[in-house]
Amino acid sequence: MDQKPGPSAATVVPAHRPQMGRSMLDEYASEYRTVSKFLMEYGGLVAPFLLGGEWNALAAYCKSVQAKPPSSPAEVAAVERKVDEILVAHIYHPNFRAFYVYRASQLPHIRAFSHLVERGVLHYLKHDFVSCVLTLLPAVEGTLRSYCGWSFGDKDIKSPEIRRLLRSGKPKYEPSLHAAYASALADFHEKWLWTNTDRANFGLSYLNRHYALHGLGTSSYYRVEDCHRLILFFELVIELLTLEGHDEPYIFIPAHIDQINRRRDYYEKVIMRDTGIVDAIAVEESFMREHPHYAVEMRPPNEEEIVVRWAQIMGLSDGPKTAQRPTPPVYNRLYSLVRTGSRMLIKRWLRGRK
Repeated sequence: MDQKPGPSAATVVPAHRPQMGRSMLDEYASEYRTVSKFLMEYGGLVAPFLLGGEWNALAAYCKSVQAKPPSSPAEVAAVERKVDEILVAHIYHPNFRAFYVYRASQLPHIRAFSHLVERGVLHYLKHDFVSCVLTLLPAVEGTLRSYCGWSFGDKDIKSPEIRRLLRSGKPKYEPSLHAAYASALADFHEKWLWTNTDRANFGLSYLNRHYALHGLGTSSYYRVEDCHRLILFFELVIELLTLEGHDEPYIFIPAHIDQINRRRDYYEKVIMRDTGIVDAIAVEESFMREHPHYAVEMRPPNEEEIVVRWAQIMGLSDGPKTAQRPTPPVYNRLYSLVRTGSRMLIKRWLRGRK
């Protein structure tokens, strides 16, 4: 996946299936529900509005598995891996990631957590999968609670109520497709993400909210397949909210939105390993500041300031007890000692200065 990932900035990429007649749309929604329910046994979520070739490949593979079901844990894992291989081109594509991060920042319920979605995507693109999962899981819970009308301080809302409200949402567009997406989200929530650990199927995946956030074990809940499930979960939530009238139903990824274009270009650099750490920190911080609920840290650690403060505390600053930097020889020696962390060397140097 380290090859150049796809269309340039000038390319218009389909975001959804083209407009269909009512009967065709209902047929697609029914097929989506069938494929989704089948894949749910393998932890699978189906990306909304896959491109035709990807959808056909996925549907054909599901039929082949139904004709010859797996008979061992290794064969079940092989099904999971094959499905992931079909979906990964969509998930790893910088255009789609930028598009959905932008949309997350525009929609109710998920908007409050869009900075977590962005950070989770950045972790994912850098192959930091453990951070991706642990960043996205709280965003999943917060988005679902907001969708159900829960606010901090309210009586806790139980999982069955979350699923009931997902399934009973009121669509403004395409009710059959809305029902298919709602069913997929609720089924995944019940069977995998939020199920009690005494009933969980850990033979395939440990991506379980209780297992991960309560530290119930050391098995990996942060495989790349698990990251893909969480990313697709947010795509489905975004499409569900769109069908309920909170956003325009896009046919193509728009080419004129600066927030999308800048992210796409940067995500592509990350995928190509074509960005340095200094530039990455600056660009990613600028992205994070665009999210309405991102809290900016006003005093991040700064190595030079830490050394200067340490010198003042130890009485080593050549100037008054202010933020004045010691003279270069003193600073350079302090810097070296602080970096080594050797208390013995620091004490020896202090004795020599008295």
